[in-house]
Amino acid sequence: MTKHITSFAKILIGACCLACGVESESGSSGGIDEETPGFAVVNSDYQSVSVSLVGFEGDVLSERFIASGSADSGLSAALGGDVVLPTMPSPGPELVLIDRTPSGVLTWVDRGSAKVRAQLSVATGFAANPHDYVPVSDTKAYVTRFAWNLASGEHEFDEGNDVLVIDPSVPEIVDRIDLMPVLEGEPAGFYPSADHALMAGGQLFVLAVGFNVDFTERLNSRLVRIDPARDRIEDVLVFDGLNSCSSLDLAPDGVTLAIACHGAFGNDPQQGHPDSGIVLVNIDGSPRETARFAADDLGGAMIAGLAFVDERTLLFTSFGRYDDDLERMAVPDTARLLDTEGGGLLGEPLQRSKSVPFTLGDISCVPEIRTCVLCDAESEGGVLHRFRIADGELEERARLRTDGALGLPPRVLGRF
Repeated sequence: MTKHITSFAKILIGACCLACGVESESGSSGGIDEETPGFAVVNSDYQSVSVSLVGFEGDVLSERFIASGSADSGLSAALGGDVVLPTMPSPGPELVLIDRTPSGVLTWVDRGSAKVRAQLSVATGFAANPHDYVPVSDTKAYVTRFAWNLASGEHEFDEGNDVLVIDPSVPEIVDRIDLMPVLEGEPAGFYPSADHALMAGGQLFVLAVGFNVDFTERLNSRLVRIDPARDRIEDVLVFDGLNSCSSLDLAPDGVTLAIACHGAFGNDPQQGHPDSGIVLVNIDGSPRETARFAADDLGGAMIAGLAFVDERTLLFTSFGRYDDDLERMAVPDTARLLDTEGGGLLGEPLQRSKSVPFTLGDISCVPEIRTCVLCDAESEGGVLHRFRIADGELEERARLRTDGALGLPPRVLGRF
């Protein structure tokens, strides 16, 4: 569960130092040319956050586009310490920030002026923990809410465990899609927490993670296909034996999803994390699983996130762990390449955490320009690794300091 990662990471927070020898171009603060594509980076110590904008060529376009302490941005609800970004690239001139807990607030920021256009709470009377935002049009978007509400009925749209339908032009909540039916046939007392999602082929695909009330038991994860014309569940694909599937990416072919499942934390690592792995799904018609790669065959650690480098190659990360007394790192976080057609790992890890697990963060790739980036909260005080594909291999080309002012390390990625 993603929230567990945050809890682990908070233990690790220490004083951040400015990076030495890190390649970076000083960027402005505030807005940028709205036509310029790039990566959005959330820098965070889980108490304060800043958002940086980085161009595809590795130039820092805006070092502090917006931050927790931005006094003149137009924020009415201050940014918390748990801000994430949408899975899908932002299609228009705005960047959407998702403040997960405790506020559950969405914030629309104009990239040209760095001013806040609007904010919307999707908490509706409970800690909804929104995990993703999927744009559809100027007047329609979806928001996945991870949490459930056992005392619903006091407010409109307060049930939770759903996909909200919102009108971002207002903004306002206009409807909800209840995900409880995706657990049909399962024991009572479980809830299908809605996690990451994306649009592909004109359909909405949502990952649902099933937990009981106190998170001590879980169900197999599933992929839910929703028809946006009717806002209705059409298909549910269950990943037998895998749980906490929470990261997904669309291949350049437009019909293949790769899904990362990290499995349950706290299990005996000597068992090889059998509930963790990577799944490929064909979404041309009803979704169907076409390949599976067990964590035990991918280095033996829990799979964290992934992104397509090209049609057949995935860049993925895995979680490290502490030893039994929680005093030193037993296994590092890693970033590696997987050949999905040959089924094997490619080369040595591109990056490892050095002394602290849970410090490698999000990854994002743009296959059409042969570029990937990786958040690293540990190396040299926190850097963004930039890789390029050259001669069939992924090579590091730069390490960028994205928030040189406060030294907040990069953890979360989005695209615009």
